[in-house]
This record gives sequence, structure tokens and C-alpha cells, in this order.
Amino acid sequence: MEILKYGSDKELREAMAGFPKLVKTWEVKHPKDLQQRTFEWLLDVFRTAQKTAGWKESSWEKHPIALWEHLERFDTLDSLREQATEKLAEAAESIKAQSGSRSQIVDEAQRIIHELYQENLTLQMVAERVHVTPVWLSKLFKKETDKNFLEYLTDVRLQNAAERLGDLRYKVYQISYMVGYQDPVHFAKLFKRAYGCTPQEYRNSRSSRHE
Repeated sequence: MEILKYGSDKELREAMAGFPKLVKTWEVKHPKDLQQRTFEWLLDVFRTAQKTAGWKESSWEKHPIALWEHLERFDTLDSLREQATEKLAEAAESIKAQSGSRSQIVDEAQRIIHELYQENLTLQMVAERVHVTPVWLSKLFKKETDKNFLEYLTDVRLQNAAERLGDLRYKVYQISYMVGYQDPVHFAKLFKRAYGCTPQEYRNSRSSRHE
């Protein structure tokens, strides 16, 4: 379902490379049986897409015989795999057109990060909030932002830290806690890697610029 909702055509085809393994679990021997089980499997996938992805397309449900007659023309494992892949690709395109697809997931994940970056936020926590698996959210993040989840979270925390360093009411270690780092030494290392100077040096440079 995640591939249908958010994945690329390439990812769908890579997943369908495992179709022969699925067929082995069916323990079918005759081409007609293979056609029938492939037909039933596709219908089951489509029903699941309706329930879990809110897919509104129902032509396959109203006219299942059309799908059966199409599959009936192919009687080898490879040809049936290819036809099943094409039908799933069509479904995926329809689902994405209907829902707005992957960018909505990443947008929501980014909103959560900006809202909760001060907490002990994990990929697992955010994935649960946006209703996908951690592995899939990580893939989507990389595709959409060119950064993985931790890199994006770190950027958000350090940007907020840089802003707070202009407020002399807070010591550097306090700012570390305020942006989600319980270890000020680790915070300082991450900050220097990103900004080329320590948090204190950054604060000093800001103060001198304002004098």
C-alpha cells in the first residue's frame, strides 16, 4: 500500500520482482489456476487500497470480468507478473492523483519537526504521526528534501540555536537543552560542524557586529 500511495514506478517494479515468491505460496500447478489466483490477488490489493488509502476508483469492482478477461490472455508467470505490475501502476497513478501523494506526508512530518524539535524526537515517533513506516518516511524525506530525517532535524535545531544565541539571558548550555540536546558537548560539536565555529564564538561574533 505504501508503494502504491507514495512510491515511484521503479519501486513498484522492484517490489513486483518478488511476485514469483508469492506465487510459490499459492502452490498452483496449472496456468488457469495461476490466472485465477493472480486475479483474486489483484482484487484483494484493490479492496485494501479502497479501505486504507481511500481510493475512489471502482470500475474494477463494477466490471471484474474485464480484468479477468485481460489476465486470461496471459498464461506464463512472467507475463502475468508484467500484467499485474501494469494494473498496479495504473492504480498507483490514480491514487496519487487523488491524494496529492508523497509531498503531503513530508510536509506534515516537517511541520511536526518544527513544532516538537525541542523534544526527544525520533523517526519512529514522527512516522507514527504521519501513518507510514519509519523506513518509508526516511526514503520520502531523502527524495523530497535531499536530507535524511536526522539531518533535517539537526538543521532545524541548530538554526533555532543560532537565533537564541543572540539572547544573552541564556547560557550556551541552556540553549543546548532548549533546542533538544541534553549533552552540551555534543551540541557544540554539531554546531561547529555546521557553522564553522563554536556556539560561544558565534555569540561573540554576533555581539561584536551589533556594537
